[in-house]
Amino acid sequence: VVGTVGTIAARAAEAGLGTPALVIVGEIVRLREKLRWFDVRPLFGARVLVMRPEGQTDSLVQLLRDESAEPIVRPILRIVGPTDPGPFTRAVAALGSYAWIVLTSANGVDALLEELARTGRDARAFGAAKVVAIGPATAARLRERGIVADLVPAEFRGEAVADGLLAQIAGRERETRVLVPRAEVAREALPKLLAARGVPVEVVASYRTDGPTEATRDAIAGALSRGEIDVVTLTSPSSVERLLEALAHHGLDPVASLERVTTASIGPVTSEAAAKLGVRVDATATRYTAEGLVDALVGHVAANGLRCAPPAERPR
Repeated sequence: VVGTVGTIAARAAEAGLGTPALVIVGEIVRLREKLRWFDVRPLFGARVLVMRPEGQTDSLVQLLRDESAEPIVRPILRIVGPTDPGPFTRAVAALGSYAWIVLTSANGVDALLEELARTGRDARAFGAAKVVAIGPATAARLRERGIVADLVPAEFRGEAVADGLLAQIAGRERETRVLVPRAEVAREALPKLLAARGVPVEVVASYRTDGPTEATRDAIAGALSRGEIDVVTLTSPSSVERLLEALAHHGLDPVASLERVTTASIGPVTSEAAAKLGVRVDATATRYTAEGLVDALVGHVAANGLRCAPPAERPR
């Protein structure tokens, strides 16, 4: 807010500014129009709900801050061990007997390497097995653990992985054992496509997603009901489901609550899941990464503006 000594108090009040605030006095203020960059970005001031599990929010939070948004981190999912760890434990014990290992998320990478560490083993246990990573985030997590993926499909979804893997093993489908350690609840497209071509594929649950703590659930529902959220980011079908459950638990109409805000999805699989649950998605990433999600959100807001619920009371 810019004004003179005689007008600045009224202008600050009109803008809803209060303490703490920074006041700059003097001719330097005249350079504002030349120097300003932060408050002219499409997401300036937008309060963006980030619901990724703990330890997985850093990249998305930083990207949003770079775009002048205000990330509000409330993990709607928690990553825990599978309900029955037996099949996963046995598969990891025989890891080197598989020809290909398909990893579908960074969580899957962590679960696999942690199970190896628990049994006193390391990446050498992969032996001659080759590795497929769905997407750059999964491939990056593998590199951090000293493993370079042999195949990273251009499209980050099960169908593309199946196509890429089948091209690699053409003519040897029935003799190529494939292990898919993944979330306990996941899409079946990949194993079904492989099995349909005669590939002996073994799917084991390496982890599962659990719901948020009661405090997190309260915080999300309260912030949405009070109009303190402008944008909701959806990063997986599970995050959509858990969000709707949290809102319903507090007596809110889940779909109506999200109709009042801008929604952005990390990719078409998540958007399709949201649509089946009646949730409108405003922006869907074409690159299924944190960067792609923020790019899609920025593009949508620049073209259409923010859809924001009228705040009951905006804290300052």
